[in-house]
Amino acid sequence: MGFPRNFFDDTEIENIMQSDVAETDKDYTVKIDMPGMNKEDINVNYKDGFLTVVGSRKSFKDTSDKDKNIIHKERSEGRISRSYRLPNIVASEIHAKYDNGVLTITLPKQNAGDDSNSIHIDVSWKTKPVVHCIHHIITTIHHIVCHIENFLSIFLLV
Repeated sequence: MGFPRNFFDDTEIENIMQSDVAETDKDYTVKIDMPGMNKEDINVNYKDGFLTVVGSRKSFKDTSDKDKNIIHKERSEGRISRSYRLPNIVASEIHAKYDNGVLTITLPKQNAGDDSNSIHIDVSWKTKPVVHCIHHIITTIHHIVCHIENFLSIFLLV
């Protein structure tokens, strides 16, 4: 089956880029049938929670029929794409393999609570709860000692 010649006839597109999407606790696996395409003509992109796969056949010329005896032609050139919404993926660890006309893409999921877009903020020693509490206690003790010293100095002067 070639690329659709009639935009409104989806019966021609039903055999192009058929796919299976599987999910485990750790990842998604997408398998897409892309027969007749070269690996160099397939583009895989992940952005904003969407996996997009684009395949193209830039040129298909059959020069074997020099006498022009072809009475029916379905093989053609063109471009086709599919998108899949797969959120919370570790984009830097996506792996794709193209073998025997099947593109297999593995998309590892982020761990619970892990957000690759979040920014970690370091906590300084002054704002750590335990250290802050100890600092507060030491400051309070210092104030008490100062008050005791003042009290004793008044008492001893009298």
